[in-house]
Formats: sequence, structure tokens, C-alpha cells
Amino acid sequence: MFPVEIRVAAADDIWLSTAYQRDSAYIAIHQFVGMPYREYFDLFESVVGAVGGRPHWGKMHTLDAAVLRERYPRFDDFTALRATVDPTGVFANPYLDRVLGKVS
Repeated sequence: MFPVEIRVAAADDIWLSTAYQRDSAYIAIHQFVGMPYREYFDLFESVVGAVGGRPHWGKMHTLDAAVLRERYPRFDDFTALRATVDPTGVFANPYLDRVLGKVS
């Protein structure tokens, strides 16, 4: 198995930061390419979700925009700004559509 990474960060004011308005401890799990990971990742996601964990929206997880909206206080502000600067979804892709919602 790949090592588990642990680090800390001070609270910040970045809308989609995992440390938005709160000091944070990070626990990151990894797995080598080709190794089974889904069961391991799913269990980890359920444990950290139960204690209010915010996954990095750009990293591998199974959450969607509806769930991330609950965990990131300024999520709607970010998506409104995104719609303003990219109204036709030029920078959209299936992954971003899932985690940030479709550009409307």
C-alpha cells in the first residue's frame, strides 16, 4: 500500500479551499496505479464525511455538486462567478459538471 499523507493548514479565505474559514488537518490516501482501490477509498470517504471532511474538489472522490455545496460555504458564490467568466462552458468537462454542476 502507498503511504498515508498527513498535514495541517491554517484557515484561509479561498472559496473552494478545503481550509476555508477553519484550521484543517489533511489525511490523504493513495494507491499505486493498477492496484484495487475502490473499497479502500469508499470506506475512507465515508469516515471523513461523517466528521465534516471536505474533499479537495479536484481530487478523486465520488461526491457531486449537491454534496459539495453543503460542505463548502461559498460554493454557490463560486459557481455564480464561474458562470459569469465561462458562460458557455468552454472550460467544462464531465468531471467538473459532476463536482461543480453544469454551467447554466
